[in-house]
Amino acid sequence: MCTDDRVIGRHLPAWKSETIEDGVAAPWCKRRGPKEVVQVKYHKRGNNVCFFIDDAATGKALFRVSRKIVGADGHPLTVWVKPCSRPSLGNSEHLKPGDLERLKQCIFKRFHSLAQVLDLRNLAADPFLVYRRIWVSLNEARCMQAVLEVIEESVPVVMNLNLSDNGLHRLDGVRELLSNAPGVKALDLSCNELGTDQELDKLRGLGLLELWLCGNPLCAIFRDHSTYVGAVREKLPQLIRLDGRDLPKLKSVTRMEHLASFPFHSEKVKSLVLHFLHDYYQVYDSENRESLLFAYHEMASFSLGVHFTVLNPSMCALGDHLRDSCKYETPKDSPIQICIQKYTHADIVAFLKQLPNTQHNMANFRVSISTHTSTLLSFTVRGVFKEVDCASEDSIRPFSRVFAAVPAVNGGVRILRDELVVWNPAKTQNSQRDLAHSSGSATTVTLSHAHQVMLANFSLQSGMNLVWSQKCLQDNEWDYSRAAHAFTQLKALGKIPYVAFQK
Repeated sequence: MCTDDRVIGRHLPAWKSETIEDGVAAPWCKRRGPKEVVQVKYHKRGNNVCFFIDDAATGKALFRVSRKIVGADGHPLTVWVKPCSRPSLGNSEHLKPGDLERLKQCIFKRFHSLAQVLDLRNLAADPFLVYRRIWVSLNEARCMQAVLEVIEESVPVVMNLNLSDNGLHRLDGVRELLSNAPGVKALDLSCNELGTDQELDKLRGLGLLELWLCGNPLCAIFRDHSTYVGAVREKLPQLIRLDGRDLPKLKSVTRMEHLASFPFHSEKVKSLVLHFLHDYYQVYDSENRESLLFAYHEMASFSLGVHFTVLNPSMCALGDHLRDSCKYETPKDSPIQICIQKYTHADIVAFLKQLPNTQHNMANFRVSISTHTSTLLSFTVRGVFKEVDCASEDSIRPFSRVFAAVPAVNGGVRILRDELVVWNPAKTQNSQRDLAHSSGSATTVTLSHAHQVMLANFSLQSGMNLVWSQKCLQDNEWDYSRAAHAFTQLKALGKIPYVAFQK
C-alpha cells in the first residue's frame, strides 16, 4: 500500500501554523507561494505530534524548513518526513452521527446528476472532510458501509462511479457497493493498490461495460499489454472498454455440451468433436487468436514440439515457432528437436498469438477419439497446415495435436492439455496435395475399449504421452509385445524425441 505521495511529518508541540506562509516557511513560499497544509489524523506521540499529508511536494517543503523555524522557547523546531502507507482507522475510531451527516454532504457535492457520475476519487483527502478531521478510508469496512448507506439514501441512479486513488487493495466492499447500485456501467479503479487480477473475480456478474485499472500493481505482473487485456477479459468478458480504450470484438469458440450422457461410439460425440475443432481452427487461422482464451482452462498446459529433417531450423517462418524455445542436445545424426512449454491459459494464448499465421484444411483432418469419460475427453488431430506469410516450399508442414478437455461449470468443456507437434516435411509435394481443397470431410477414428485400456497402460509403462504411445501401438498393429520391444530398442538408440515424454 505504500505510495510516493503519502508522507508523515513530526514536529514539536510549539508548531501551531495551519498554513505554510509568511516567516514560518519563507524559503518555500518564495518558490511556491502560500499553501495550506491539510493535516490528516493529527495526534500526539510523547513529546511530539504526528500527522499525515497527501502530497509529496508539501512533505518535501516541510522537510526543507526543519530547524529553520524557532519556537517560543528559542529552540529550533525539527521536522521529520518519511513516506508511509495510507493511514487506516483504529478499532476505537468510529464515524459519529455528525460525521455521517457531513459525509453525506461531501458525497452529494461530488455527484453530477445530469451525467449520473459519482466522483469519489481520493475521498480521504477531501478538504471538506479533512478540515473537520473526518478520516474516511474505503479500505475500512465500516467506512465503505457508511458510504453505501449515503449512496442508497441520497444519491439517485449512478452510471459512472470513480473510486480511483483510494488505496484499495481488496474489492469486497466495492462489490457490495455495486450490488446495491445496479445502474453502474463504468467503474474507475485506477491508481489503487490492487495487486492481482484475482480480485476482479469479485466484479463478475455486475454488468460492467467500462473499467479503468491503470496505475495498479496488477498491471505490472503481465508480460505485455495483450496478456493483460486477455486476463481481464477472461474475468469480465462483457467489457467493451478498458483503461479508456475500446476492446476488439471477440469471436466465440463454441464449447461442446457435456458429453457424459452420450455412448462412446455415438455419432453425436464425433459430431461435437468435429464441430469444436471447426470453431477452434476458425479462430486459430484468423488474424486475432485472442478469443482462444475462452477455449482453455485457467490452469491449462501447452507444449510445442518442432522436428526438423534439415540442419537449418530457421528456414522460412518456422523460426517463429522457436521464439523463447528451449533446445535439447541430440546426436549429430538425429533430427533437431525443440520443445516449448507454456502454463496457464493467458500465457498459452499469448504464445499462440506469436506463432505465424496459418491455414488449416479440415477436410483432410484425421481425428482419433482416444478417451471419453464423464470427467475427460481426449482426442488427437493429424493433418497439415500452411504458413500464410511464407512463400517457401517449407511453408507447408504436417502436424499432430492432442487435446485433453474437462467439463466446464457452464456445461461445456475447456482444454486442459494441448500437445502440438510440427514436422518439417521430407516431401513437400505430398503435403501440398494434402492441403489442397477437397470436398471430403474429416475422418474420425474411435478407439475400442480394449485399445483404450492398452493405450493407457502403454503410456503409463513407457512414460510417453498419449499421442506417441498411440503412434507406437498403431505402427505395430496394436501388438503390445511388439510395440514394447520397438520402444525399448529405439529408446536405447536415443531415437525417441524428447517431446514424446512431454505430458
